[in-house]
Amino acid sequence: MPANLVSYREDCRRAAVVIVAFSPGIACPSAEVVVRAEDVQRRGVHQLRRRPDGRWSVETVARVRGARLWSRPSAVSPATP
Repeated sequence: MPANLVSYREDCRRAAVVIVAFSPGIACPSAEVVVRAEDVQRRGVHQLRRRPDGRWSVETVARVRGARLWSRPSAVSPATP
């Protein structure tokens, strides 16, 4: 997992799958799959599988469970006490 923007750019040139714990703010066009921290926050756990054709498939908790009232991200942030 890249720890900074320099590592992210290097991984983008070499890897088919890039998992990053920050928001890089730039695209990674050569990677087939990029999972960012905000993707996990919005969609939950990601399961990656290599298909027989060699491509990657991605399944997320949000896709499986669907949109539910208690699992949607809040449009308004809670007030700070």
